[in-house]
Amino acid sequence: MFGIREIQPADSVAYYDKGGNELARVYLKSYDEGLLSYLKEELAQDTELTTDDMTLVIEPHDIRLKE
Repeated sequence: MFGIREIQPADSVAYYDKGGNELARVYLKSYDEGLLSYLKEELAQDTELTTDDMTLVIEPHDIRLKE
């Protein structure tokens, strides 16, 4: 399912590794400028992954995917 809608403060941004494991999540209502790039660098150091091995996904708060 694909669609377009405005990003909302209740949405979140999540980082995943190549295996689909969630590494971190930030809710946009608590977002500060520069936080996402800082978090990505910190995750790279903590997990020994490269920043290219991480995927950033904006996840709507009101959409749930079925497996």
